[in-house]
Amino acid sequence: MGVDKLLGFGKVQQKLEIVVSETSETAKQKIEAAGGAIVQPQ
Repeated sequence: MGVDKLLGFGKVQQKLEIVVSETSETAKQKIEAAGGAIVQPQ
């Protein structure tokens, strides 16, 4: 899809499970605070 890294811009208002190889610390904090999770691709 062409996405290299998930960044923490914007708001996360719902529980999400995102599959991504790289993420910023801000993005990780926002997703986990909303009850979601970051999943590493296999």
